[in-house]
Amino acid sequence: MKELLEAQTRWFAAESPVGVWWLAHCHGFRVEPPPHYGPSGVVEEVLRISADGRAGLLLVRIGRGRHKVVRPIAVSDVFAVDPEHRVVRVQMSLRRAIRRAKREARTLGWSREPRLAR
Repeated sequence: MKELLEAQTRWFAAESPVGVWWLAHCHGFRVEPPPHYGPSGVVEEVLRISADGRAGLLLVRIGRGRHKVVRPIAVSDVFAVDPEHRVVRVQMSLRRAIRRAKREARTLGWSREPRLAR
């Protein structure tokens, strides 16, 4: 059964050419951590850092209603993209990915914290 499910999904590695393209165009995709690693989120905005159009940070909305927040996640923490089901898979919890992205943004010289209005 597992082989059948894997055959029906089209996951692309984040560092593959197809994965790189989809990460640069993944607005509205669901962001999923591994099972039992906390909540999922939705990509609100893709921030491009390089001149060739590669994505650098994903701004991800976490939560619903009045308790939603938008936080950055580094593309380096993404390991797969499923464009058919509009899913981006990260390799750790979103909380840990957010901490790493903030550090990475500071090293890249990002002076403000990327945040959207509620």
